[in-house]
Amino acid sequence: MRHIYIIFILISFLVVASISCLCNETKGEENYLSLFYPESEIVTGATKTIENIRTAPATVRVFTKEEIEDLGANTLSDLLNLLSSAIIAPQTNSKDSLWFRGIRNRYNDKVLLLVDSVPISNPVYSHSPVDEYLTLDNVERVEVIFGPASALYGSNAFAGTINIITKKPEKGSYFHTSLRGGNYDTKGAFIEYNYKKGEFGIYSYFSYYETDGDGLDRDCRYKPNILKWNPKERIAGGVTLEYKDWFLRLNRIHYYHTYYGDWDIPIWRWKDEGYFYNDTFSSIEKKFKLSDKTSLSFMAYYADYDLKNFWRDFKYSWNGPVPDPYQVISTFTESIDALQDGIKSGSEIRLQYTPSEKLQTIAGVTYERIKTGRVEDLWTNIFTGVTRRPFYINPHSLYNYAGYLQQSLKVGDKLLILGGVRVDHLDLYGNKTTPRISFVYTPTHKTVFKLLYGEAFRQPSMREYYTVDLTGSFIKGNTSLNPEKIRTLELSASHFTEKLGDFSLTLFGEWTYDEIGAQNTKLYSNYPGNRIRGLEANYHYSVPKVIDIRFGYSRNWCNLYNVPPYILKGESIFSFTDKIKFSINGGYVAKRPRDPKDNFYYDPLKTPYKRGPVGGYLLLNSTLRIYPIFKNFELSASIYNLLNRDYFFPTYDPTKYYDLKAPNRTFLIRLGVKF
Repeated sequence: MRHIYIIFILISFLVVASISCLCNETKGEENYLSLFYPESEIVTGATKTIENIRTAPATVRVFTKEEIEDLGANTLSDLLNLLSSAIIAPQTNSKDSLWFRGIRNRYNDKVLLLVDSVPISNPVYSHSPVDEYLTLDNVERVEVIFGPASALYGSNAFAGTINIITKKPEKGSYFHTSLRGGNYDTKGAFIEYNYKKGEFGIYSYFSYYETDGDGLDRDCRYKPNILKWNPKERIAGGVTLEYKDWFLRLNRIHYYHTYYGDWDIPIWRWKDEGYFYNDTFSSIEKKFKLSDKTSLSFMAYYADYDLKNFWRDFKYSWNGPVPDPYQVISTFTESIDALQDGIKSGSEIRLQYTPSEKLQTIAGVTYERIKTGRVEDLWTNIFTGVTRRPFYINPHSLYNYAGYLQQSLKVGDKLLILGGVRVDHLDLYGNKTTPRISFVYTPTHKTVFKLLYGEAFRQPSMREYYTVDLTGSFIKGNTSLNPEKIRTLELSASHFTEKLGDFSLTLFGEWTYDEIGAQNTKLYSNYPGNRIRGLEANYHYSVPKVIDIRFGYSRNWCNLYNVPPYILKGESIFSFTDKIKFSINGGYVAKRPRDPKDNFYYDPLKTPYKRGPVGGYLLLNSTLRIYPIFKNFELSASIYNLLNRDYFFPTYDPTKYYDLKAPNRTFLIRLGVKF
C-alpha cells in the first residue's frame, strides 16, 4: 500500500507545481476531432481520452443530445432499452435494474454510472439509478461502454460503464424553457440558462417531473388493485461555473417513488408512503496543458445521500387473506421508517503523455471514501407505541486508494496495441489488480478488427458487509466476502461503407467468479460464477438530414433464468424537412426461461403449480419533433408502447410475487421556447 501513497503524493505535487508554472491552457480536443468526425463517433470514456469510436479499444454506443431528443427518450432507461445487449428489469421496489450481456443484478451494482466523472450510486446498496431519478434535459451526450473497465475505473465497472456528460457553459447567452404533459397525470417543466463571456461562464438548470404512472393491474397475491398507480416525483436543479477552464458543479436532487407490490405492502397505500431521496452532488475539475506533449487533469467530488422510506404494515399482510381484504385497508399494526444516509467523496489526478502520434501513456491515482451514517429500520407499534429496530448497519467508512497505468502503441499505420493495469487497495480485502489488453487492427480505413481482454471486480456493498439482523428475517452481512470478479474476451469486426452503411459483429465470452448472494441461507456468501457466451450484430445507415437507421441483434448461450436467448432492437429517424423529424424505435425480446424454483405464485387460496416461461414481447415507440414551429418554439409528441401490448417482467423473488406488468400505451407532449 505504501507505493500507492508515494505515487499519490508525487502526482499531487505535480498539480501544485503545474498551477504555478502553467504556460498554456488545454485546447478543446473534442472540438478539434469534431472537424473530422460526427459527434456520435467521438468517445471519451473508453480510455479517458478523446478518440474516434470506430478505432477505440472497446465496444461503445454514443447517444448525442440531438438523438436523445429525436427519439423522445424521457429517462436513461429509455435510452438503454434501445440496445440489443441490454434489458431493463423493473423490480418490485419500483427501481430499474440494468442487465448487460446477461449479467444479472438486483441493485444495479454491476454497472458503473458516471455523471461528469462522478460515480453515482447509493453508498449502502451501491445501486446506480437509471430511471426518472436523473433528468436527460441537461445532458449533452451519453456513452455506453460494454464490458469490464475496472482497469480504469475500479469497482462496479463490471458488465459496463455509462458515462454521462452534461452541458457546460458555451459562448454567448440563451434562456430555454419547456413544458411537458401526458396521460396518467404526467407533467413537468424544465428551465435552463447559459451565459459565457471571456473566461467566465455559467450554466444552470431546474427540472420538475411528476406522474401518477401506470401501475400494476394486480397485487402480489394476484388480486385486482383498486388503485392502479405508480407515483413518482423529481425536483432537481444545478449550476456549473467555469473560470479559466476550471469547472465547479453543484447539483441537488429530490426524488420520490412508491413501491410496486412488496410482500407486506398493499398497493393501495397513500402517496405519503414510499422512497424519499434528497441528494447533493458537488465536483471541481481542471485540465492543465504542461507542454505540447503532456497534460494533467485533476478532479474531486463530494456526494451527500439522504434516503428515507416510510410505509405501514397492514393486518392483511401478516394474517393472510380475509373474506374482503379491501375493507381493512385502514387497519394496520405498525408504521415503519427506514433511514439511510451516507456520503461518497473522492479525487483523481491523471497524467497524459503523448510524445508522438504512435505512443501515448496515461497514468493516474484515485482516492475514494464511502461512509454510512444512520442506516436502520424503525418499526413502531401503533397500539403500544413501542419501537423496535430489527435491522441496522453501524456507521462505517471504507477507503479505497488506487493507481493505474495505460500504455498505447501504434505499430505501423494499421495496428494499435493497448495495455493497462490498475491496483486498488480497500481496507477489508487488501490489493486487487485488474488488467486489460487490446489489439485494434485497421487493414483499410473501412475495416477494423478488435481483440479485447479485460477483467473487473465489484467490491461488496455496505449492505453485504455490515448488516446486523436481530430477527432472522434479514440477510446478515459478512466481512469475509471477496469481491465479485469477471473476465471477458471479445473479438469484433466492423466494415464501414458510404453507400451501404456500417456493419459490425462481436463475439464475446464472460466468466464470473465469487458471485455474492444468499442461497438458502441468511448470510451473504461467495458462490461459483457463470459462463456466458454471446454475439452482437449491429447495422447503421445514415444519410445526413434525411434518414438515420440502426438495427441490433444479440444472442447469448447460457442457462441463466430470466435472461432472454436473443433480442432484436431497432430505431429509425426520418428528417422530412429541416424542421420536422419522425422517429420510431423498439424491438422484440424473446421468451425467457423461468427460475426452476419458481413453482408457484403466492396465493394461499390456490394450489401451487409450476409456471411456464415468461413470454416474449414486441415494443414500439414513436416521436414526432418539430423545431422551430415559429420563431424559437419547439414541439415534440411521443407515444410509448404504440401497439398497447401487455408484457411482463419476472421479479427478483419469483416465488413471492406475480410478474410485473409493463405500462400500457402512454403519450408525452413537450413544448419549449429558446431565446
